[in-house]
Amino acid sequence: MTTLLDTRVVAPSDRPEYWSAGITEHFFPVALQPAAQQSFEARLTGGRVGPIGVRSIAGAPHSATRTARMVAAGDPASILLYLVRAGTCRIDQDDRSCVIGPGELSIHDTSRPSTFAACDVFDVAVFSFPKWMLGARGNA
Repeated sequence: MTTLLDTRVVAPSDRPEYWSAGITEHFFPVALQPAAQQSFEARLTGGRVGPIGVRSIAGAPHSATRTARMVAAGDPASILLYLVRAGTCRIDQDDRSCVIGPGELSIHDTSRPSTFAACDVFDVAVFSFPKWMLGARGNA
């Protein structure tokens, strides 16, 4: 996979903004909140298999929140499938929430507000499926 973002290429003080802008470019608009004031580090690698995005995100604890305004500003109309390889992550959407650890899966609809939070140092594979691939149920 190709390296798409690596916070180590910018000064520590610029890393949160660099990461937030990069996630917006490669996924969708989000608001980033590092979990600690220490130097934030994260790396995004990825590629495509036809219309399916295949990415790997590894880094320090942080949260990425997607508000209704951000959804309106940019929505790839996708379903994301998360596979945690290391660490623990929490995903909140609508009135549901789940905490997933290594070997566990979760899904996320990019068309609705949400929060992804890495609770500790983590590594997660993210597969992005366009809703049109799911047929009529993709918009349910």
